[in-house]
Amino acid sequence: MGGRRRKKVIVKKVKKTLPKIFVCPNCGGKNLTISINKEENEEVRVAIVKCGRCNLSDTVEITKVEDIVDAYGKFIDKYYGVVKK
Repeated sequence: MGGRRRKKVIVKKVKKTLPKIFVCPNCGGKNLTISINKEENEEVRVAIVKCGRCNLSDTVEITKVEDIVDAYGKFIDKYYGVVKK
């Protein structure tokens, strides 16, 4: 006699993505958005960082290879006055 047939357990893998909204260093709210101009022929692009809660805004220059997370890191360094050698 045959045994009972069991269901296969399918494990879904969740793909990790980069965040789109960040924490503001000024007010502490999770309302900081970053927008980058998408012109392909420029070496240096400008990222605009803006908080929706306290209206803190700044511009950060990033290279063609860098992404939104790198722009956020440069903004945080600029906000706290960190000087890199």
